[in-house]
Amino acid sequence: MKNQVCIDLYTEKTYQWMIRYPLKKQESAKWTYFTITTDKKNVREITKNAVKYHIKYNCYEKEWKRSSNYRSEFFRRYPPPYRCRYCNRKLRPDEVVVDHIVPVSKAKKSRKARQKLTIHGIKDVNNPKNLAPACVSCNQRKGNKMGLWYYRGVLGKYRFYWPAVYLLLAVLLILVVYSLLHTDFIRVLKKIIIE
Repeated sequence: MKNQVCIDLYTEKTYQWMIRYPLKKQESAKWTYFTITTDKKNVREITKNAVKYHIKYNCYEKEWKRSSNYRSEFFRRYPPPYRCRYCNRKLRPDEVVVDHIVPVSKAKKSRKARQKLTIHGIKDVNNPKNLAPACVSCNQRKGNKMGLWYYRGVLGKYRFYWPAVYLLLAVLLILVVYSLLHTDFIRVLKKIIIE
C-alpha cells in the first residue's frame, strides 16, 4: 500500500468531482469532513479541485492515518498490569485509554512530529511503540499536545522514571524549605503577621 495518500477535505457537502474517488465521511469534535484515499498520481487533480471550490484540505501519506485496530494491537502486544504513562496511576484494563504518544493529527500535519517517530524506528503512527496506556483525565488534558507530554509518554514506560521524578520533586521541596528557613523570610513573615 505504498504510494497511498489520504486527503482530508473539510466540507460537509459532496461535490460531483469527489464522487469519482473512494470517499469516507469523518466526524470529529470540530469538523465534519471527507477523506479520500488514493494513489499519488491523483493528488494534484484532487487538491486543484479543492482550491477551485474553496475547500480547506490536508494531504498526508496513509501510514499517518489512525487505524481502526490500534487498540486491539496495543492490548495484544502489552499485557496487564497497566499504569498511566503521564501520571503513573494504576489502571484496570477497562480503564485504559490507548493514547498515541505522537498524536495522529500532529503526524498528519507536522514533519517534525513524523521525525520524532522515525527517530524511534516507527514508520506508522499506529505502531504499538507509539501507543501508551493513559487514564481518561491525562488523555483529555494531553489532547493533541506534544512538548512535555511527549517526553512523559516516552519515558513513563521505564521503571526508573517515576522514582526519579519523585526524588527530584522531593529534592526541590527540600531546597525551597531550606532556603526559606535560612533567610530572614520567617522573621519577616512573623513581623508582617504581628503588625
